[in-house]
Amino acid sequence: MPFKIYLDPKDVNDATSFYIAIIREAIDALGQKCPITHNLSEVMPEDIVVTVKVTSVYRLLRQNKKQHIVLWIQGVQPEEMLCSNTPFPKKMVLYTILRYLEWLSLRKTKGVIFVSDEMQKHYKCKYHWKGAKWFIMPCFNILLEEKYFSYPHKYDSLSFVYAGSLDRWQCFEDILQTFKAVQAKEPTASLMVLTKDAQAVHDKCQIYGLDNVSTKYVPKELVGEELSKYKFGFILRDNIVVNRVATPTKINSYMASGVVPVISTCLVDFKSKNKGLENIVWIDDLKDYERNASRIIDFHYNSTKNPEQMLADYRQVFRSYYSRISYISNLVNFFKSIECE
Repeated sequence: MPFKIYLDPKDVNDATSFYIAIIREAIDALGQKCPITHNLSEVMPEDIVVTVKVTSVYRLLRQNKKQHIVLWIQGVQPEEMLCSNTPFPKKMVLYTILRYLEWLSLRKTKGVIFVSDEMQKHYKCKYHWKGAKWFIMPCFNILLEEKYFSYPHKYDSLSFVYAGSLDRWQCFEDILQTFKAVQAKEPTASLMVLTKDAQAVHDKCQIYGLDNVSTKYVPKELVGEELSKYKFGFILRDNIVVNRVATPTKINSYMASGVVPVISTCLVDFKSKNKGLENIVWIDDLKDYERNASRIIDFHYNSTKNPEQMLADYRQVFRSYYSRISYISNLVNFFKSIECE
């Protein structure tokens, strides 16, 4: 049976493009071509269709209720809706719709690609799901850049970076308060925020009485090079289901540039599969700013500052957890099993 990828144009970004390229390469290894289409009319009844949203699954099933579908689930959409800034009445309507579409998709798809073991467990518990064949691959979109580990003196300074939005679920205000606690103990500490919204960062820094915080907008093709200038990168999250099932690409981006993640333990998948990783700062309690600051500072003074040791540690993560070659090889078997049904 032929394979096809059906995507809504707005679902295409850097992360999905990298992921889709891995999927296409695995299907190519089966001797199949796997065209991408944004047009539902180009999907044929005999196609095995890979898609990335429960709304897309619904469109496919509405056209052909017997369509063979593989769904890549990037996040838990109903719960993400509850965390959004959407007005409450509309939010609850959309949550109900997304929950139904999620349930329908899990019942009707032939295969599911999850981003974490925790996500698969979430659906087993939520819907008593026992259905389709499944595969797990974390979100990542950058390979290791060894040259970025040798930026002069980066591991000697208490320099921090945050790259991303200022949305509530990204816990940016907790990042600022953690940095404030660090700076109270180490006044030379600095924070760079990579964002287009410099004024919003400035306003929040005024609220918390922060200085030595800078902002910069960097084109996406230069982000890796910019990240390489800093020692620590913040990835702090609330301990809620949206985050427990997640595998943020930000972890991958930081580590690819030799940045030490300061990361919440509620990001369960990364923690459970990288237990031997030494050069990382784990944060247990998001709101315990003083303790978290002490942990970061202790790491700074007592961990390795040798770029070669840092590189050797992170290289192991990219050879296993972020191994493109390994996932392609295993996806070949996954798609073969679906093709043979």
